Amino acid sequence: MVAELASKADVIINLAHLGTDGSTADANRADYVTSKVNGIDLVIDGHSHEIVNKTINDTLLVQFGEYGKQVGIITLEFNKKELISKTAYAITADDAKTIAPHTKIQSIINETVNEQAKLLNQVIAKTASKLEGDRAVVRTSESNLGNLITNAMLEASGAEIALTNGGGIRASIEQGEVTVGDIITVLPFGNFIVTIEVTGQELKDALEVGAAGYPSAHGAFAHVAGITYSINAAKDVGQRVEQVKVNGAPLSLTKTYTLATNDFLAAGGDNYTMFANNTIINNASSLDEALISYMKKLGTVNAIIENRITVVNGQETSEAQAPAATPAPATNQQTTYTVVKGDTLYSIAKRFGTTWRVLQKLNNIKHADLIYPGQVLKLAK
Repeated sequence: MVAELASKADVIINLAHLGTDGSTADANRADYVTSKVNGIDLVIDGHSHEIVNKTINDTLLVQFGEYGKQVGIITLEFNKKELISKTAYAITADDAKTIAPHTKIQSIINETVNEQAKLLNQVIAKTASKLEGDRAVVRTSESNLGNLITNAMLEASGAEIALTNGGGIRASIEQGEVTVGDIITVLPFGNFIVTIEVTGQELKDALEVGAAGYPSAHGAFAHVAGITYSINAAKDVGQRVEQVKVNGAPLSLTKTYTLATNDFLAAGGDNYTMFANNTIINNASSLDEALISYMKKLGTVNAIIENRITVVNGQETSEAQAPAATPAPATNQQTTYTVVKGDTLYSIAKRFGTTWRVLQKLNNIKHADLIYPGQVLKLAK
């Protein structure tokens, strides 16, 4: 791309989502790519939620943290069409509050917010319990929200089975009234539901993609409806999925099934490449529209864990499963826990009667999905 753009552009900027913290292989790191590719003027990176501001290979590489805690300011200075300097710095959200808003821009924002509120604040249903969409849950295990979404996909498409990725579920919904805004927060990408025909082998391969990252948080983790399966995390990646059933019957690798999935996965996204060449036989609504319609029909939602996904090596995935051969619950004297293979911060927190966010903060863990066997975690101050 640099070679193609070099004679056509005054500046080449790479918007990346790679990170630099070692959570991905070296060849997929922003600093590695920057060091190997000549001619990029600026890389604006994401993924590892860090503050990065450095020059590599004459390329300015920046990343400005996470969740709007700060805003990056980048200045590119030109002499005619020649780029002669590039600098960057960050201001915090508190700093930004001291800046007087631009009157016309603020007017546009106010008008937009007021117009959107008419739609976003509409109550569509009630939920009898919290619908779990936290990253540490939906990227490692079955969740009641994942079950609800895939049920809605079946309802909207008429397909036999449904599959969506945990990385597409971006928030939880608290117990009580549910608004349109809540649904859009959970499903913000505007993905559409498509129906494709898949063989049993392709479905098995797809479930293997979803299980490949377990027990670490993995955006491709497969949430399903009409399907049950087990993950054997003791086995090698690509051979972990066992006991697959489709609507109660054992999976036939040679049989063809109609699958509802989202258009991102149908195009091969999140490494679901086995779907990329399959013909789309039906297009349904967007995921958010389907979930809104489904929840309106239910009125009061009672979504639960149904053991659609289990783990057969003694470590738990489903909230409904009791952990096998795990340490006894914490006592007043037990203040630490040593991580074993298969643990997630969520499963540890559940075992000891706390939350993964509390453990993350208590142990200064930057990324909740990055814990490792042998690591000693504090359970209390």
